[in-house]
Amino acid sequence: EKITHAVITVPAYFNDVQRQATILAATISGLNIIRIINESTAAAIFISALYENKDEKNILVFHLGSGTFDVSLVKCENDIFQVVATDGNTNLGGKDFDQRVVEYFIELFKSQTGKDVRQDNRAVQELRREVEKAKRILSSQYQANIEIESFFDNEDFSETFTRAKFEELNIDLFHLTMKLVVEALKNVNKSTIDEVVLVDGSTRIPKIQQLIKEFFYGKEPLCGVYLDESVVFGATIQAGFLSGAEKTRDIALLDVNPFSISIEVHDEKARKIIPRNIVIPFKECNIFTTAFDNQRTITFKVFEGESPIMKDNHILGKFDLHGIPRAPQGIPTIAVTSLIDINGILTMTVDAVETEKYNNIMIVSYDNRLSRDEINHMIKRSEKYAYSLKIQLNVKEKLGENLSSDDKTTIETAIEGQIKWLESNSDADVDELKQHKKELERIVIPIITNIIDPNLNALV
Repeated sequence: EKITHAVITVPAYFNDVQRQATILAATISGLNIIRIINESTAAAIFISALYENKDEKNILVFHLGSGTFDVSLVKCENDIFQVVATDGNTNLGGKDFDQRVVEYFIELFKSQTGKDVRQDNRAVQELRREVEKAKRILSSQYQANIEIESFFDNEDFSETFTRAKFEELNIDLFHLTMKLVVEALKNVNKSTIDEVVLVDGSTRIPKIQQLIKEFFYGKEPLCGVYLDESVVFGATIQAGFLSGAEKTRDIALLDVNPFSISIEVHDEKARKIIPRNIVIPFKECNIFTTAFDNQRTITFKVFEGESPIMKDNHILGKFDLHGIPRAPQGIPTIAVTSLIDINGILTMTVDAVETEKYNNIMIVSYDNRLSRDEINHMIKRSEKYAYSLKIQLNVKEKLGENLSSDDKTTIETAIEGQIKWLESNSDADVDELKQHKKELERIVIPIITNIIDPNLNALV
């Protein structure tokens, strides 16, 4: 059965551009996005579902994956889930821990042999794989052996790696995660936290668990393999509710935007128009005016981030309002209405009140934005690729070693012909695809059926 609609989860600390990129990728894949929800919120939905008592609970979700980290405080009561605060770093995770270890062993190998392995990408990648394996072992043991034959320039690599050394190499990154926890809870008494939930593989690191337990006065965090799937289970509950499925809980999500939004005009000090951790959807109108007499155009620059220095924040985009009536400085009224929707996507409407001129703009990096025609073309390409791949995989699974050379040649020729047709008919519609699929099946299925059971062909 074809999947057409989806609830998609993203790290809570994803910014506007990352969320839009996620939606675009899903659209190109042929999915209609019902809702984007934060992974921490989805996890809290699942954890709350485990309790029969629906009284108010404060759940802190500590989500540390391979490449991202975020922490969110979610208040749950009677199936209403409100994200109180969120913080994080989209460039912090298990891969960063691995990189510290890889660099350590590269330097160690260089000091022992005088050889710099950095010039050999294959060797570095092999070392990285072994380091990741060792890291997993160190979650349950105190040391692990790393052995690589013919590692580099005919030199073998053999080292014992201890949990203590792993912690020493990464302790500042571990403390950084706790610093972000403190930031998320700056307006909350941590003694009011009812549950601390650890999600994703990097939370199995013993030192991470120790730091969290110490921070919360000895409270044991909830952790385990099943919690890694809590995001999926929570998203499933939300999808069931949004689709109107029977026997699903009525739940309400009150999420927040993770970053402040600021506007800079006239190269002056930027004005913060939306504070971070405000409940979404959120709408705000701000008034601007001209900086000099008879100004006809105003350029707006939009940033997200917390630094008072705009160049240290992330620029979402810039846009111009043209055709402002000639008037003395400060007379024209320019209304900028900002809307963050339920999925965390920012849209702005710029309105020159006196002239009723306005621009309705979804804030993106325009240099990298795809047009609707480009998106539709990519959707069609992805469907054709999926069809082509399905042809190849299905045949490979069926054939095994049981084909005669003649049958194998027949099937390979048919497949190659269909793939060439796909490549030269980029505008083919779905009906044409189905017709060519049937033609291929007419050739392939009798051969495969004969391998499975020769008597079946006699019945066809």
